[in-house]
Amino acid sequence: MNTVKQYSWCFYALFLLFLPAFSYASVIPDFQCKLPLKSPEVLFLVPDDRPNLYWDSAVKFAKQASQQLGIKLRIHAFEGGRGVQSFTNDLEKLLNHIDKPDYVVSFLWQKREKKVIELFKRHDIKFITTDFTINDKLIGLVGEPRQKYKNWIGHLAADDYQVGYDIMSFLIDEYPKKIDKKPTLLAITGSHGNDSSSEKLRGVLTKVKESGDVELLQYVYSDWTSAHGEYLTDKLLKRYKTVDMIWSASDIMTVGIVKALNKSSLTPDNEVMVGSVDWSPEVISLIKESKVTVSFGGHILNTAYILALIVDYHNGYDFEPALGTIIKTNLYPVSKKSVDLLTEEKLLSLNFSLLSKCLSKGDAIEIDSFIPTQLLNLN
Repeated sequence: MNTVKQYSWCFYALFLLFLPAFSYASVIPDFQCKLPLKSPEVLFLVPDDRPNLYWDSAVKFAKQASQQLGIKLRIHAFEGGRGVQSFTNDLEKLLNHIDKPDYVVSFLWQKREKKVIELFKRHDIKFITTDFTINDKLIGLVGEPRQKYKNWIGHLAADDYQVGYDIMSFLIDEYPKKIDKKPTLLAITGSHGNDSSSEKLRGVLTKVKESGDVELLQYVYSDWTSAHGEYLTDKLLKRYKTVDMIWSASDIMTVGIVKALNKSSLTPDNEVMVGSVDWSPEVISLIKESKVTVSFGGHILNTAYILALIVDYHNGYDFEPALGTIIKTNLYPVSKKSVDLLTEEKLLSLNFSLLSKCLSKGDAIEIDSFIPTQLLNLN
């Protein structure tokens, strides 16, 4: 009897001793990185070599992330303004003449997606796409990543529908409750036929319909420029005498929208709420001046996120079981309440190695927790 009790106690002690290990394995059952860690070579393709607020920022943070993650990063910017066919020809010439990288991070030109994907397949290069919308039509043509094209290992981009919806939700929530009338809305999206523009607008229209508390005066398409944003707003403000909200699909257009508002004949008590996308420095300044209500952003970090995924994938930790192959990132609001948190100093202090499972030995920050915890203190 005593022997049985002794064996039972020994087994129990062993169980307690190994319990933490069992618990850790249950949390991260597939955590495996091949040691020693290897540094991948990555080519980041930028669609336009002309000054561009978004792409200039994306390149800056990609360089920052590559240094922290130990990636050998090359950047190639295509000559801007040459059209879709020129881009695909230039890409083919580039791939024929450069040293083959381990991975490419690339956008896809609308209506040339299959040709670009075929080029990467022909050169046997693994790639992750970003900064465009994957829709059902495209999936029907080329499949999802890793289906028809095994070297297309993933896609990461902002959820355009969700950001349109979220900006509209923010404006509705912030509209002064003491005003006993439905707010009136103008919506200015990007170019007609552009998937990002259409998805953002779809999010806006869905929220307006769900709410029932907003009167949509009109929505219009633009060419994404500040000048066209100003021109359209001028015309719309002459057509509608009272406007309470303007939703804009990009900060570049918002700069023009604010110029039109500054010279408009709206009465002084008609304060217009403006919601936008991108976190551009110009609009951040306009938020501080109370001329823009909110800008949603964070997608300037998407390439940095992708580089963290590549480091793990290259070293044996595949992101697909946890995240899938189509990863949609959320954007986050910066308004007058939080604008002081978005400083250049804080952005430059971001440590993207915290996103890597391999570099953090499994204890990594998830992508959708990175901005809330590391930048905006939302958690």
